[in-house]
Amino acid sequence: MDFDELRQEFDRVASGEVRPSQYAPAVRMIDAVCGVPSFIARCGMALDLPPFLDKCGILLVEGGNVGQLVMQMIMGSIILQIFNYIRTRPRPYPRVLLVLDEATNANLVGAAGHEVRALAELQKFGLDVHILVQSLNFPSAYITDGVLTNCVRHEWFYAANPAVARKAAEDLGDPDLVGSIRRLKVGERWVKDRDAVRFEKVPELLNPWVFPELAEIKTRRAIEQIYERPEYGPNNGDEECPPLGENVTPPSNNGPPGTSAAPDTSSDCSPARRLRTGGSNNSENAES
Repeated sequence: MDFDELRQEFDRVASGEVRPSQYAPAVRMIDAVCGVPSFIARCGMALDLPPFLDKCGILLVEGGNVGQLVMQMIMGSIILQIFNYIRTRPRPYPRVLLVLDEATNANLVGAAGHEVRALAELQKFGLDVHILVQSLNFPSAYITDGVLTNCVRHEWFYAANPAVARKAAEDLGDPDLVGSIRRLKVGERWVKDRDAVRFEKVPELLNPWVFPELAEIKTRRAIEQIYERPEYGPNNGDEECPPLGENVTPPSNNGPPGTSAAPDTSSDCSPARRLRTGGSNNSENAES
């Protein structure tokens, strides 16, 4: 559906041609998402997806701190746009790889069956889909069978759940593999590639971040979030806390000659020091 067709649908709704009962469920979902600040903040970032994918662009979408419904709406809309792009582009290349990590936990494979139909129809048009799950808890048995049927390569790692291990052994064609699947170690897997079944060992990545710049961004973001915690904020509104890792000069020894006081290595901004000096609202000052 292009923008003109979409505009016509909204005109039909505005004119009353479409009854409210026909779009009330969609209104409830849209209202629950469009009013969330995290969703509004992301609406300003425009991305022309077709030319981006034509140039072999790599788009990473992370849930972060957004709510489940907002994350599902954002990622689901991107997935449907990719399906529409694959269906309407004039040529079946370049191939597009869509990776759905935590697909069942994030509800990225819905009960409507869009993803299963894409698996069945769009491979010949240049779409590859990797569905990564921890369990086969898809919305229905129809969705589960559709995923297992249309994915030509199945990779089974360690499964603690005996039901999942039995399903894996059944999929691999050997019920005796249940015990082996429940004893797999990190980096070990059973692979079914069309009609071939084999055991593999996968070497671990030296750098867990495939894109090195992600590590720097996540580290900087984590440090910024740490500095936002109350214990690193201003001390009673007077002086700023020293940067993280900076040495704090211990108090001088004012005791009698020949005596030494234990150095106080805590910062005035630390929670422990605030409790002793009355810097916290929960502490009580005592004078003698």
